Amino acid sequence: MVWPSAAYAVELLAWNLFLGLALLFAAPVFGGSGLERRVRRGLLISGSLCVTGIVGPAVGNMRLQLVGVLGYAVGLPVVCFMLARLFRCDREHISSPAA
Repeated sequence: MVWPSAAYAVELLAWNLFLGLALLFAAPVFGGSGLERRVRRGLLISGSLCVTGIVGPAVGNMRLQLVGVLGYAVGLPVVCFMLARLFRCDREHISSPAA
């Protein structure tokens, strides 16, 4: 896709703005320490990078949009792996018999 185009604008709006805001709003759910704290920080960092990627199209410099790509192509998968680990630990904690 070539900038400017309507289809590209919609895609950037979804990936940068909406995903970024979703990650930022999900971060406060994880209020504990340890792995929960790392998940919260990861969500905040990834969400901030995604939202920052909006600057590129706004100023007409699409290289600045690569900051958003860093948020959803690198940060988000890392956070998803941490979430999987956190949920697995919680599931094991719940299913283990009480002593």
